[in-house]
Amino acid sequence: MSATPTPRATDRPHPLGRRAAVEFLGTAALVTVVVGSGIQAAALSPDPGVQLLANSLATDFGLGVLIVLLGPVSGAHFNPAVTLAAWWTGRGRPDGTGPRELTAHLAAQVTGAVGTAGAVGTATAATGLPQAPSQSP
Repeated sequence: MSATPTPRATDRPHPLGRRAAVEFLGTAALVTVVVGSGIQAAALSPDPGVQLLANSLATDFGLGVLIVLLGPVSGAHFNPAVTLAAWWTGRGRPDGTGPRELTAHLAAQVTGAVGTAGAVGTATAATGLPQAPSQSP
């Protein structure tokens, strides 16, 4: 006698609004982790190699946590390039990303990234934390 598997919450697709909100939140959190760890790495050491290592490790662990927490809801793309690649490779498949989902995810990701970068830049300037050196030609 075979048992029927119990459906899990992750077996049903979440509403598009929830998936887009999760992409917004995840992208905003990822930008915060990347920029914040870069600022902290600059304060940690004058050695660029150590700064790069600290920034990349923090980004890797932060991204891993975000994928585990938010991936079951939206797929955890958090990057317009990843979303576009998923759409491109899934064209014509019934389970692929559709135009509505593509538009909602891209809008959420760009809004989350730009808004968070602006907020972090404003907060950094207001608190006197070190900022990236400006490039002059």
